[in-house]
Amino acid sequence: MTHCYVCLLFGDEGQLRIEHALSEAARFSSLKHNEMVSRNRRYLGRLIQVICFLGKQELTFRGHDESDQSENKGNYLEILDILAQEEQFVREKLESLSGFKGTSSEIQNELIECATLVVKEKIQKELDLAEFVSVQTDETLDVSCKFVNHR
Repeated sequence: MTHCYVCLLFGDEGQLRIEHALSEAARFSSLKHNEMVSRNRRYLGRLIQVICFLGKQELTFRGHDESDQSENKGNYLEILDILAQEEQFVREKLESLSGFKGTSSEIQNELIECATLVVKEKIQKELDLAEFVSVQTDETLDVSCKFVNHR
């Protein structure tokens, strides 16, 4: 009797098999998960683009005051704020109360380290393939007129 009552509550009267409902729920859950992973990858891609841009331009990442009330939070956070004005997925991540935002100094440092490793690996591969290698050094005198070798 209980089974019939539950079927009536669902309005299916035996038309929907439980394994079909479960597989549909699993499919829906999988789609939602994949969508979330895709958004997270896209957001992480933006963070990496900002890291690479700042590194390429030899700009500082952090400011003296990175709080939400600050007028100048540093280049990294300011660029993310600009991106958030135009890209909804960036805005949603930055405004979310939980989850990965990628804005902390620790995360910035980890992203910089990851980008550094990728660049070093690429340079190493180029060196391994090169038949000859030339090294150019720059040397200058510092303020106290002492020789400084930049490597």
